[in-house]
Amino acid sequence: MNIASYNVRGLGKGVKWAAIRRLINKENIQMICLQETKKDSIDKTLCQAIWGSDEVMWEMQPAINSAGGILCMWTESVFRLQNKVTGTGFILLEGVCTREALKICIVTVYSPCDIHNKRLLWNSVRQLKQASQVRLWCVLGDFNCIRNPNERMGKTDRSVGDNSMQEFNEWIEDMELLEVPNVGRQYTWFRPNGESKSRLDRALISPEWRETWPESVQFTLSRNVSDHCPILIKANNVDWGPKPFRILNCWLTDKSFSDVVKHCWNSVQVSGWGAYVLKEKFKRLKCRLKTWNKEEYGDSFKKVQQLEMELNKLEEDTLHRQMTDLEVSRRKKLQEDWWMAAQAHEALLRQKSRSRWLKEGDCNTKFFHIRVNANRNRNSIKGLLIEGVWTDDPNKVKEEIGSFFSNRFLEADFQRPKIDGIFFKSLDHQHVQVADTTEDDDDNTVLHIAAETAKMIRENPELSSLYCFGNPNADVLVRNYCQVAALRTHCH
Repeated sequence: MNIASYNVRGLGKGVKWAAIRRLINKENIQMICLQETKKDSIDKTLCQAIWGSDEVMWEMQPAINSAGGILCMWTESVFRLQNKVTGTGFILLEGVCTREALKICIVTVYSPCDIHNKRLLWNSVRQLKQASQVRLWCVLGDFNCIRNPNERMGKTDRSVGDNSMQEFNEWIEDMELLEVPNVGRQYTWFRPNGESKSRLDRALISPEWRETWPESVQFTLSRNVSDHCPILIKANNVDWGPKPFRILNCWLTDKSFSDVVKHCWNSVQVSGWGAYVLKEKFKRLKCRLKTWNKEEYGDSFKKVQQLEMELNKLEEDTLHRQMTDLEVSRRKKLQEDWWMAAQAHEALLRQKSRSRWLKEGDCNTKFFHIRVNANRNRNSIKGLLIEGVWTDDPNKVKEEIGSFFSNRFLEADFQRPKIDGIFFKSLDHQHVQVADTTEDDDDNTVLHIAAETAKMIRENPELSSLYCFGNPNADVLVRNYCQVAALRTHCH
């Protein structure tokens, strides 16, 4: 779902309508929230003209004395409205995101400049969130406030004693909201005379929103008809391909894990040189562990829930009678399995969050979930600037990254360094292929090469000097010699 927020500084007519319409079409926007419309009434004709289609739904808050005003427009194929709350400086839209069939709340904010009215706005939104049963929240718009001094540059009209920045951060913390990672410009508002600029527009989301759409990112777009930049929030799950394989610590506590590893390792028979055999065994072990984790080990949290149900059912069935010896043994076994499953689940959360909470004692599941998503969000690649154009298509991004590192490690064609009195033989293409494809089973080959290399350095003081002074050309010379030694060993 692509959501845009834009302080338009008055809707006006033709020029601004066309600019907003182009923005909607260019960025494939499915919901747009406009602040400071400066209109006390808005009709369907105006919304259709701005949206560029008659398939548009809208809600508005009128301006007061040609000041303020909010307009939200969206397409019903993406968002279906169920409830609306309008207050001073905000519109709350509660509905269903049709693609995922999830209830969400989107709050559009146009905050006043004075601290008193800001507090009234913050308290109103806070109370609505505390009373709401919906967990997926997105609060966006023009907050007319910064979060830290780095978000403002130039002259400021802030009065002495104004602590709105601190109160704003406290409000965000009370609301349990997180700022969506930003791509693009640092500032969203620019004074017309260029004397100052600030980051006043932003998007805030709940942890549950980020857990549902971990790839969420906000873009600060280019400014045109307003002194504010539009911001675009993309809440989509992008398929970046298979994830790297990792050993989970909770597997090590499972009794069947070591048996699975031993059986797979010993049953695989691969011929070839040592490193190749090791690689193939790891490759097949990885596939076996993936299958074991999916089909046998299972979801750790579901396992805890299943054991709880079985344990409670056993106790309910024997509520009015004494347990038999068999039932007592079964109850003891269920309790042991439950504790192991619960500890394994907590260990999984710890490993994913990469943190220890009270030396791995008391666990706060929500805390770990937030840390897991924070790490994932920080480490994920949202996209790349390719030739000055932002691209978030996975195939194009992968191709660009592969091309970058290929060029990075591509060795340029140049003359090899030579040392007076020493001449090194070089391998032609055919010999290199022979050396690379050799399947010599002699485990001492590497030791022979190392011994030959050490002997060469001892017998040639010039090479010893190169290594003493850290000359990078020494690695090139020794590499050539190692290739010759490897070929010589293979031929013998």
